[in-house]
Amino acid sequence: MDANDNIIVYPNTGKEFLKNLLSIFVIVIIIIGLLMFLQTQIGPDLVTDILDAFGVEVNMGMINLTLILMFFMVAAVLLLFNYMSIKNQRYLLLNNTLEFTGTKLLILSQKETIPFGNITRITFSKEGLLNKLLNCGNIKIEISGMNTPSVTLESVDNPDKLTEIIQQKVNQYNMQMQMQFQEQNKIEGIMKRF
Repeated sequence: MDANDNIIVYPNTGKEFLKNLLSIFVIVIIIIGLLMFLQTQIGPDLVTDILDAFGVEVNMGMINLTLILMFFMVAAVLLLFNYMSIKNQRYLLLNNTLEFTGTKLLILSQKETIPFGNITRITFSKEGLLNKLLNCGNIKIEISGMNTPSVTLESVDNPDKLTEIIQQKVNQYNMQMQMQFQEQNKIEGIMKRF
């Protein structure tokens, strides 16, 4: 990648899916550990004894299976929703603008063009162990003079290098605008003499 080229950047959906899947796995392990702790401290028949007192017969195996299936269905829906929302994002770096294309809530199409002149600050983050291991992260671009105060490029590979390239493009654009301004002032100064 070169700062003079037009660059198309897509979020790395595979790495994002892996991070989310690992998060769900950790949550499952914590819940199982908590349930095992409660079962050893309180006893396995506490719930059935309470319900038996009211004349309600309960099959704890069926309740546990239902809860596990519901948890995995909710987790699968959340994983799919996250995957689909990040899969539709695209960032196009041109010579003087950054174009963001994506969807909100999987339905509403969103397109935003950000002139380099409006970019005030570019930072990247590789927060978390997985982002550091997978060499991916987010790039936050702060903007002035527009409705949106910032745009975040989510789950991109090599965010440090991409941040440098974006910064180079912004610097080239600002230098070009400065040179045009100086030339225009010189021309106006010459024209005023005549």
